[in-house]
Amino acid sequence: QATTDFCSHTIWGKSYMDSQVPYCIKHLIDEIQSKTGITFTKVEYCGLNGQTKGIDACPHWDCEPEIAHKNISILYYIGSFNSNGDLLLYNEDIYDGKRRATDVYNQIEFVGNRLIIFDGSKLHSAKGPDNDTFRTSLILRGQYAIN
Repeated sequence: QATTDFCSHTIWGKSYMDSQVPYCIKHLIDEIQSKTGITFTKVEYCGLNGQTKGIDACPHWDCEPEIAHKNISILYYIGSFNSNGDLLLYNEDIYDGKRRATDVYNQIEFVGNRLIIFDGSKLHSAKGPDNDTFRTSLILRGQYAIN
């Protein structure tokens, strides 16, 4: 479960520490690094999220803006099945000294096997599918270098 000052949600998932990452996920990370030229110098988070109908993620960010220049977030939609639920990127403001989402400035359509690389310091969330599919995503974020 994730909780922010403005909402709370539960997403089925599994977080991994470096020594716990299964071989198949390590292989997928190696493929992502090979195909993008991005090398993670420090993985700060690696995990799988699963969403079904009605399970929407809260707007959140992966890092603070002050360190965004050395961090990257990667979202990979696993599979090419009949699902949906877009990634939403939000404009934000400060309310009572805290960051909060205002409106959506970009919406990236769910497409199975799509890889999205973005600035995780920007407020974002993922909509759950509006049908009965189970959607799985790989989330990878941390410090990086470009080869």
